[in-house]
Amino acid sequence: MDAFILSPSSFSILFLLTIFQLSYARDDFHFTSCPPFDCGSLSSVSYPFWTDQYNRPSYCGYGNEGYKLKCRQNQSPVMTLSSQEFYVLHLNRSHGLLTIKRVELNNTCPQTILINNAFNYTETAENITLEQVEIPIGKKAFDDLIGGISTVNESLLEPFDIKYFAYDDYCKECEDSGGRCGYKQTETSLFACYCRDHPHTTKCHEGGSGSNLGRKLAIGNILPSFF
Repeated sequence: MDAFILSPSSFSILFLLTIFQLSYARDDFHFTSCPPFDCGSLSSVSYPFWTDQYNRPSYCGYGNEGYKLKCRQNQSPVMTLSSQEFYVLHLNRSHGLLTIKRVELNNTCPQTILINNAFNYTETAENITLEQVEIPIGKKAFDDLIGGISTVNESLLEPFDIKYFAYDDYCKECEDSGGRCGYKQTETSLFACYCRDHPHTTKCHEGGSGSNLGRKLAIGNILPSFF
């Protein structure tokens, strides 16, 4: 059998193509930093929620501190809204709903949850007035309180739902294109779509989710021509 020997020029081209392939095979670090994560009793949590645990960057979530979760092993995560801590019992991404419950009362009157462009009450929440402050509670807790079945403190510690908003349409478009949703802290636009090649405004470019695979295939087709 004849020995196969590469000429110096062919060897150089093969070496350069190999380096080219390896460099482009790496996904962008924003993309690799922001996969769904498990947080306590909640699994596959993603944008707009984030945590400073597990070395997860804040740009993987929405830039509102209310979306920051404190993960607890095998227990409900904790989030802080209007300086009050709440357990996050359930997360429904399809409808943008959170089921939350006050952690404790601390012998102080609870405060209202400030309504802003990130959070709002749902039709299942009712307000009660304590010391001239409107406090949200769940509808069932409200009915039990009015009916004399539960006390004020018991009602305040019952779960209730809130709705969250965080560029939901943009995020769906981003995920449908193969990207992962995130937040640009240093630019005017708050939303970012993190793709395998690099961050985009709202979605990965045509073929963006498989752009590295395309580069690999193209290189694979080129290499045989040198033998």
